[in-house]
Amino acid sequence: MALHVMSKGTAATLLVGLTVACSGEERVVSSGPAEAAPEAPALEVTRAAIVRDSDARVVTQTIVRGLAHPDPAIRRAAVLALARQHSIDAVPRLRRSLRDTDPAVRRAASLGIAALEERAPEDAVQALAGALAAESTPDTRAAMIRDLGRLRTDRALASVVPALHSE
Repeated sequence: MALHVMSKGTAATLLVGLTVACSGEERVVSSGPAEAAPEAPALEVTRAAIVRDSDARVVTQTIVRGLAHPDPAIRRAAVLALARQHSIDAVPRLRRSLRDTDPAVRRAASLGIAALEERAPEDAVQALAGALAAESTPDTRAAMIRDLGRLRTDRALASVVPALHSE
């Protein structure tokens, strides 16, 4: 029996199929076309799994893998799942996400740190202040300024003033 490997975007249907993990991506392995319903995109399944796991209020492997996913929408969903936990334990991962290449992911990480409010550790406040100083995207800068204000610490508020005077 010959097996055919199709990309995750292929709209082919399957006679006999199974999903296998291949370097972090889902791939469909099939013996050929049939009359089954098309498969939902892997992107939606991953987002759904992250949302499901975020409701449990624990950091799962799905969320951790989502933080390193190549799709920024998946990374953002994973960071928001961490943010929903309002947990000091999420801070190291949120700090790393402040340096993400995608502005929406950086905004989500900023929100996650701000959700801790007065409980945010000093290193998280410092990381957010540093991210603000390096940020060039106006919407993300505005979100970081708002989030530093929510933290209400001297260090956070001190970093807001220079940011308001710069572009």
